[in-house]
Amino acid sequence: MPLDRYVAGILHGCIPVMLNSSDGFYAFPNALPFEEALDWKRFSTLTDVYDLENLGKQLECLSPQVWLTVARVDLCLCCS
Repeated sequence: MPLDRYVAGILHGCIPVMLNSSDGFYAFPNALPFEEALDWKRFSTLTDVYDLENLGKQLECLSPQVWLTVARVDLCLCCS
């Protein structure tokens, strides 16, 4: 799984969506970029691949704080 897509997504102002599956076919990544400096749980979301039809609703339910955190992470990555 190319982890650089998460960084590219953040730089474009997107919420990283981590895919997982109840049957274990897709698994949450063991390591994420910059995880020693970034708390990915604060600005990303985890969804089951078998529930992707509800992803839009899941993103709509994210708190405004999540969107602001993505903006701050974007600023930090761009300025480093």
